Amino acid sequence: MKWFGPCSQSSYFERHLFSPTIPIIGKDDFCHDPKIRTPDGRLEDVMIVLRWVKRILLFLFLISSLLLLDYMLPNGRLVHVVGTEVKRVNEQVNGEEKTRDVYFIAADDVSNGATRVYRNEDAWLYLFKMNSADIQGQAQSLVQDDDKPSAILRYYGYRIQLFSMFPNILTLQRAEPEAQYTPWLRYVGFGLYGFLLLLVVFRFRYFVFD
Repeated sequence: MKWFGPCSQSSYFERHLFSPTIPIIGKDDFCHDPKIRTPDGRLEDVMIVLRWVKRILLFLFLISSLLLLDYMLPNGRLVHVVGTEVKRVNEQVNGEEKTRDVYFIAADDVSNGATRVYRNEDAWLYLFKMNSADIQGQAQSLVQDDDKPSAILRYYGYRIQLFSMFPNILTLQRAEPEAQYTPWLRYVGFGLYGFLLLLVVFRFRYFVFD
């Protein structure tokens, strides 16, 4: 019984496993016959189902990677700091309940007046931020200033009320009222991501668009 339809005589890996150069995947490296004969003799469009599964997985990977990149890359706002707070948080670590103090800073967005709350914790794994206490002191100084100075607040993360998640502050610096923040690191990060995505799509174009 013939199990598969017309395919290339040798597989992609058989022909390129020991190749000294980086091979290019071509359209002949995959079987394009949509009909596969099952052991009981029936013909089913198995390849059609597999193609849809592949497309769904690729779409989910694309969305999740974009969300992760958007979460990690720093953003910034021109704000007026309106309040600071220290909260005691209880956490379960290895089955034991531990207590720690977490800094929070409230700030009004100059562009639309919206008040947002930010977390202020050390994040040495991300840009080596280890000065949360200093940032909290700067925020208290801005709150006590009668002139209500503006400040550039850089942060990363999302505010998700369901999970009590807050964006984490990276830096807080005084600024002129007309100052503007340009997220160059975000532009570079998304630009590199798009460039790598184009390379992958071009490299595996027959697999992606099959």
